[in-house]
Amino acid sequence: MLMTSMIDVIFILLAFFVCVSEIKKGELQVDVPEVPAVETESQAEEVEPIVVEVTAEDRVFIGGVEGRNDEALRKLLAKEIAAKGAQAPVRLSGDKQAKNGTMMRVVSHLSRAGLKRIEFTVEAGG
Repeated sequence: MLMTSMIDVIFILLAFFVCVSEIKKGELQVDVPEVPAVETESQAEEVEPIVVEVTAEDRVFIGGVEGRNDEALRKLLAKEIAAKGAQAPVRLSGDKQAKNGTMMRVVSHLSRAGLKRIEFTVEAGG
C-alpha cells in the first residue's frame, strides 16, 4: 500500500521535472525568398484613383457620372482608364443597403476592364 503512494509521488516529480526542464533548442534552417523593395512615395508617381460609387438605390456612378446600364458602365470605365491608366487604383464605395448582385456586377466590369487594384469601402446611408 505504501509502495503505491511512493510510485505516484515519483511519477509526479518526474512529470514536474520534465515540464520544467529546458529542452535543448536546435537550429532550423529556413530558406526565405527575396522580396523586392517597396517603392517609396517619392519613387512612385501617385496616381489618382478611379472612384466608383454604388448607392442604396443600386445606382452606379463612375467618376461622378451615372452609368444606367452595362454598356454605359463599360464606356465610363474605358474613359477613366484612358485618362488615368490601367494601373490606377479603383476606390469602390458601396452603400450598406446596396444589393450584393449590383456590387458583383460592378466588380465584374472592373475585372473585365483589366483593373486589378480595387479598394473596397462600405458606407452606411451614403
